[in-house]
Amino acid sequence: MGEVWQASKPEDKVNLLVEINGIGIPIASAILAVCYPEDFTILDYRALNSFYDLWKDRYPNRPYTIRGYLEYCKTCKKIADQYRICLRDLDRVLWGRSWEQGLETLIEKE
Repeated sequence: MGEVWQASKPEDKVNLLVEINGIGIPIASAILAVCYPEDFTILDYRALNSFYDLWKDRYPNRPYTIRGYLEYCKTCKKIADQYRICLRDLDRVLWGRSWEQGLETLIEKE
C-alpha cells in the first residue's frame, strides 16, 4: 500500500493493485474507494447494472479494464457532483437500486 500511496497517477494506483495475484479491478476498486473516496468508486455488478440502466449513453467501454474503470470513476464523479452528493453515496445509491430491483423480481416470482 505504500507504493500505491506514493503513486501519483490514478492508473498507477490501480495497476499496482491488479498486479497482485488474485486482485482484479473489483477488489482494487473497493480498496481504492476506502483509501481515496473522493477519487475512486467501487465497481461491482450491482452498481454497474444500475449505472447502465440510468445512463446507457455514459456507460464506460470495457469497465473491467484499468482504462474502463478510470473512465467509470470520472463519469461517476461528474454525476455525483451534478447531484451534489459524494462519490461514495452515489455508489450506495447504485448498489441499493440494483438490490431493490432484485428483491422486487424475487417477490414477483412468488
